[in-house]
Amino acid sequence: MDLVVGATGLVGQQIALNLRRQGRAVRALVRGGAHQDKSSPLLSAGVELVDADLTTYLPPARA
Repeated sequence: MDLVVGATGLVGQQIALNLRRQGRAVRALVRGGAHQDKSSPLLSAGVELVDADLTTYLPPARA
């Protein structure tokens, strides 16, 4: 499982989508989760989204 932080940004999204094209399992930390406007290409590609904000504590098991 690969974890991508910033997956709704220009570079992060391309990284996440390319990993999925390679058949890898991808989890993305996204502020706002599936409700984030820019998350739809990630969801369509099968990326698992975790609603998180790096300014707050996130238990490692959730990431």
